[in-house]
Amino acid sequence: MTTDIRSFSQALTILEAHGVALEALGADEKTKKLVYRVGTIEYDKGGVIALAKELAASDQAVPAALSPLLQEIARQYVAARRKSGEALLDMAKHLTAAREACEHGEWGRFLEATQTSDDWAERLLNIHQAAERDPRFAEAVRTNFLSPTVAGLLSRESTPPAIVDQALSAAEPPTTRQIEKSYAHSKSAAMRNLKQSSRLLKSSPMPAPASKRTAIGLPTAERGAMRCFRRAAHRALRICSGTPSRIA
Repeated sequence: MTTDIRSFSQALTILEAHGVALEALGADEKTKKLVYRVGTIEYDKGGVIALAKELAASDQAVPAALSPLLQEIARQYVAARRKSGEALLDMAKHLTAAREACEHGEWGRFLEATQTSDDWAERLLNIHQAAERDPRFAEAVRTNFLSPTVAGLLSRESTPPAIVDQALSAAEPPTTRQIEKSYAHSKSAAMRNLKQSSRLLKSSPMPAPASKRTAIGLPTAERGAMRCFRRAAHRALRICSGTPSRIA
């Protein structure tokens, strides 16, 4: 199957052959372009054509050495794998909607009724937030470039943006071990920065007597050292604790 897909009708044929459901949403209010949805991802016509090209390319990736029967099974397998990524985004979307709709005390009953653990629920909520925030992340989940476990790790609020960018820009799908290793390096770097800032703070001049202080209470050099220390502490606490933290 060729990837030379130029028309929207050709793209629709490819999507239909792969069992991909396309929903027409109408024209966008700002751009006036027609918008379509596949799973939870929205596309214009250009995006639909690009998606079809990607699907066609996956067909060509099936080794010709396979028998015709195995080639067809391989294509069906790839299509099913793609649907699993879309299903993950759909689950995350629906769980987020449920969380927002729950009154006090209902969330626990909802999780129990759907047999969803607290950990899995938190992971799905994080995945939905990350997908809404970054289209690249959503596409990586939809195409199964990110496994559910890796997507859960990257979507945590405590994960540094540099690690997310590195994973999304990788040539090969990142593994759990790679993400955890990058996270450990980031944590070590944050701790080194915190210790360095602490040493700078200790080595800064002692506060001047009250009569010689500036109007806001601290000398300029000391205020700068304090700001540096607090920023480093904030970053280190976020990375090391794995939870958001604020330093007033």
